[in-house]
Amino acid sequence: MPARESLRLKDPTRFRYIGKGKTHLADGRDIVAGKAQYGIDTRLEGMLYAVVARSPVLAAKWCATTPPKR
Repeated sequence: MPARESLRLKDPTRFRYIGKGKTHLADGRDIVAGKAQYGIDTRLEGMLYAVVARSPVLAAKWCATTPPKR
């Protein structure tokens, strides 16, 4: 970590948000209403899903796996 004396603050003229009043988010209403679409929300026809299966028991061994249903 650098010494406190060597740190310099950003010049206030370079601030992007502080002191600029209201900042506008393009999808702010959707985010607040729970309607915003994120990458994880993407659904495509024929899309397959994967999951990392972890054992609830420490050092357990898998004895069988089930193939995906199509």
